[in-house]
Amino acid sequence: IDLALTSYVKANIDADMEQTLTTAIRGIDGDEFAQLAQLPPGDATVHIDNELYQKHQQWLGTIQKLIPDAYPETYIQGQTPDQVEIIGDIYRDLDPERGYGFRESIEASNDDQLDGLKEIVTDYQSQYNELFKDTLHSIYAPIKSSQNQAVGALTLQYSNAYVQDLR
Repeated sequence: IDLALTSYVKANIDADMEQTLTTAIRGIDGDEFAQLAQLPPGDATVHIDNELYQKHQQWLGTIQKLIPDAYPETYIQGQTPDQVEIIGDIYRDLDPERGYGFRESIEASNDDQLDGLKEIVTDYQSQYNELFKDTLHSIYAPIKSSQNQAVGALTLQYSNAYVQDLR
């Protein structure tokens, strides 16, 4: 019975997180995202006056306001197979010390983050994040252009407390 209940609860959490992600991703124009991703790298304020950048960060802010326990971030494939470059990051607005620079290259946290450039992936590896002082659970999905080509990905990171509350 415990195994069946656990499976049922996990399926509901997965469905909730996936529904939130697919709704959030609809607000990102993939063609505009691809243009934004072509801008040169820099610190968190380098493109603050760019209309595409402003629109993108505002949408991430809207996601976070509607789902306060979800912390959105967007990224593209990095220069090496195990890296990603951060395009949008809600923490640039919420807590700049935690925010990544624009197109800052980082090592992918795991294969799920890289797979998120191709398909929806839920990560329950429960990795403790020292910066956030919490265990984060993430879900990833590709951002697609009008030609249905993946041009990047959106991730929603949830605190462990949120996932525990859903259970």
